[in-house]
Amino acid sequence: MPFALRELVWKRWNLNAFAEFAFLRKLSILPLRMTGTVAMFVVLIQRREPKTLTDKIPEKLDQQDPFAMLRQMTFFFLSAVVLAATAAQVCADAPRTLKIGDPAPNWKFVPGTDGQLHRLQDYNDAQIVVVAFLCNKCPCVKGYEERFKRLVTAYGSRVRFVGINSSTGDVETMDIMKQRVASGGLNFDYLRDESQTVARSFGATSTPHIFILDKDRRVAYTGAFDDNRDAKQVTQHYALNALNSLLKGEAVSLQQTQQFGCAITYR
Repeated sequence: MPFALRELVWKRWNLNAFAEFAFLRKLSILPLRMTGTVAMFVVLIQRREPKTLTDKIPEKLDQQDPFAMLRQMTFFFLSAVVLAATAAQVCADAPRTLKIGDPAPNWKFVPGTDGQLHRLQDYNDAQIVVVAFLCNKCPCVKGYEERFKRLVTAYGSRVRFVGINSSTGDVETMDIMKQRVASGGLNFDYLRDESQTVARSFGATSTPHIFILDKDRRVAYTGAFDDNRDAKQVTQHYALNALNSLLKGEAVSLQQTQQFGCAITYR
């Protein structure tokens, strides 16, 4: 806001009204910023300071501000508009999660902590590929690391487990990923999807988010690894049951569950 106009608002108008809509002007979405600015001046017009002292004294003590209801209705209406627009923006940004039977995205040239560039075809020797979207910070992921390591050891070359980090944040860097591999003794490939291209193509929403790919590299299971982040309280082994069924050539009885953990924030 220009300095002269800001001074006018400060001196001649009720500053509280300005504050009510100040947050709207900070929104990054241009249409909402325009809406917020227009609404701010609409309300300011209704809150102009009285010119004389006698104007401040109502004829009756119980006299109400005739514009109070209008201001409240305007504020709630614009709040609803902001919430609806924000929700629509979030839905527009959220990727579509792969469904059962969908072919796996053919990712290429994704760097790993081993210093190599990885692609889906690197795992053609395995009957099944488990893709797990992970990160460095999430406590839920840390709680699952031992279970992931046991899976790799138990199934050997029949199943390849691939961890992919598509998360944002100061700790989600290749250097810290290498530290996690070293300190945690991770025995699987851990890749950095800096552009989030792989995560978007899978439609990953949280860490961990599991996708099990069958021999044809189609999604056979997606969701949570099991039913509890506490290994001692697990009663349903979703991923392991799916793996066992696929290795036997049987259909997966439970193909999809609700993943849980830390949300993946998309840029």
